[in-house]
Amino acid sequence: MRRAWVFCILYFTVCTHCFPSSVLSDIAQYVDFFAKKDAVISKNIANASTPGYIPLELHPTERSSIALYVTNPSHMHYANDSEFEVTEKRDIQVTIDGNGVDLQKELTQKDTNAAALKSALHIYNKARSITKLATNDK
Repeated sequence: MRRAWVFCILYFTVCTHCFPSSVLSDIAQYVDFFAKKDAVISKNIANASTPGYIPLELHPTERSSIALYVTNPSHMHYANDSEFEVTEKRDIQVTIDGNGVDLQKELTQKDTNAAALKSALHIYNKARSITKLATNDK
């Protein structure tokens, strides 16, 4: 689903050659999420041999469940800010020393997350450059 969202943004870029600031902030939130997720995964890998360590995972949480839409361009835009919540992983197999890190899974997640972060950064940079080009800003 995330990949489909990214392709919709790319399509929007090609068709309109300009991004509203809300789209740029959404892409920036994706970049922030992937960067923080990378830090959590790195912490899990670093503690792979720590006795009693339970691996962590990052989840986005919405501050508000109410969706507000701008019906008039002169209205102020409401940014639905999201936070990230770090929780202990569930359904893990714990070793004799109490450690629940599956190093192979964590390394796979790290690679997947790094690719997603790289893509999100690339899209963000392209969107900014297209916006600058469209507004003749140097």
